[in-house]
Amino acid sequence: MNISELNEYIKNYIEKDKTKSAIMLTAPWGTGKSFYVENNLKKFLNKNNKKRCIIISLYGLKEIEEVSKSIYIELRANKWFTQKNEIITGGIIIGKTIIKNLAGLFNISFKQSKNDIERLYSSINLTDKLIVLDDLERTNIDIREIFGFVNNLVEHDGCKVLLVANEDEIKSNVKAKTGNNEYIEEYFKMKEKTISDTIQFTTTNSESIINILTHYVDNNDNLLKKEFSGANSDFVKEIEFVMKYRKCYNLRTLIFVCQKINNLLSLTNKTNYEIDFIKKVFLGTLAFCLSDKSTNDWSDSLLTSATLGMPNYPMYKFMFTYIKKQEFNVEEMNKAKYLYLQSIESEKNDEHLNILYECYLRTEIEVKNSIDNISNSLKNNKGISLNEYVKIANHLIFIKPYLTDYKKKIDACLELMKTNIRDSIDNEVKIDLYISSSIELENDGLKEFNSFIDELRKIISSKKNETNSIDYEPNEFNRRCLNLFKSSDIDVYNFISSINLCKLKQVIANFSAQQLNDFRIVLNINFYGPHEFRHKNELEPKLKEIEKMAEDTIENNENMDKIQILQLKLLAKNISKYLNNSY
Repeated sequence: MNISELNEYIKNYIEKDKTKSAIMLTAPWGTGKSFYVENNLKKFLNKNNKKRCIIISLYGLKEIEEVSKSIYIELRANKWFTQKNEIITGGIIIGKTIIKNLAGLFNISFKQSKNDIERLYSSINLTDKLIVLDDLERTNIDIREIFGFVNNLVEHDGCKVLLVANEDEIKSNVKAKTGNNEYIEEYFKMKEKTISDTIQFTTTNSESIINILTHYVDNNDNLLKKEFSGANSDFVKEIEFVMKYRKCYNLRTLIFVCQKINNLLSLTNKTNYEIDFIKKVFLGTLAFCLSDKSTNDWSDSLLTSATLGMPNYPMYKFMFTYIKKQEFNVEEMNKAKYLYLQSIESEKNDEHLNILYECYLRTEIEVKNSIDNISNSLKNNKGISLNEYVKIANHLIFIKPYLTDYKKKIDACLELMKTNIRDSIDNEVKIDLYISSSIELENDGLKEFNSFIDELRKIISSKKNETNSIDYEPNEFNRRCLNLFKSSDIDVYNFISSINLCKLKQVIANFSAQQLNDFRIVLNINFYGPHEFRHKNELEPKLKEIEKMAEDTIENNENMDKIQILQLKLLAKNISKYLNNSY
């Protein structure tokens, strides 16, 4: 059944079914069951201000009484009975900590009894109403008790009940707990008595995706705009492509990404974002979240990562930071957007780049001709943006095994790009390592590409060191520390690597407590940063020397200010803990 047919089926069950039995909706996790119930079925049944449906999650509940109390709260919130009916029951219930505030809002006392609850149900007219009990497989209540409770609702109270479950998980849980098949047989017997129909939730992926996108467009200030709605079939196909690539069709992850993108856009200028760029970010984030959202390490030196995302839709660093740390760097997002638009513009205006980027579709002669022209541009260091070099390298390395007679020319192009970046940095040109999309490389090609990126990073880093020599005068050294507070871990790594210990030893005793504290914070950026152990082996000798320098300074300056001594002790302690993995 599609969503519309399922809605009508359940409506017919509510209005016409006389079997005094419940129905079940089942499907694996992440297929959109709960989203459908909350955002489609409930709205369909409650339209025109007719409140005909309440939803209760059984997740984590341990006793049937808790289910009764949850239902009572929902009944009262939806005004399914009058104040007069409630007075008849003595103004009862409820007392779980998690719902005390709700109960307080409704002026409900916390004295309770099971008999009172049963009397309360007898006072409520549940005709043409549906109680949905979701997350059946996640409850801690014995499944037999649940079926008995539901059977009482449908047989004795005339209520209509929809159970929403992952039935395969229920069977698996039952077998794991009991270790025998008798309990499973009993489950099916009780189910047969309580449930008349079991419906497989089998909407298509595209229908479920459209359902989710439409909900977010309609209900979140339209931040995703019409291009993100279900009407945009191309975008739906792109989402399906990402799911197929990751071999994961978890719609709960899609919902998570929709919410994150909405949250992020609410923090930006809503009239000033590029929709194609946001789509790229959306799809890259989806690829990342469908793969392994648990990683905490941004190991790529680029502003994007095809490893964490996918070649066509890389994961963006600013989005990674937002998801992992809930920190939004608008400058990093704007930089990524600028580079994306610049890359798109380059493809439009440079026919030869466009041919290279479509090398798998063009003729051999066309591709070779494009490489010749790109080579000439690189020799003159004109006409091609430095920020485009990573993408060019990716495609040159991809095509190299198929154009063996052009291997030397391609290698020369790669070397020219390194030379041009080195020369440009000498002229204080700002360079960002960025790639908007790439071709997936394997084995030797991937190794060569990673080596190329690493060489570019080293060139940029070494030039930064040359042009940013450290002044060890306390105030100047402190100014340098303060400038590093908002820098990347690479910048901090370069700073620590380039410290001249002999010069620092001569002046460290003259640092104020505040200046020592600021130096300590800079080191902590490396200790706690996103790559906290990435540079550990390289920095360990230097850090040990700094630790010893702090200890020696304390020992050799008996009359030093006590707070300065405290800061030096903290400095040594921080380094020791980091090197011993005891953070």
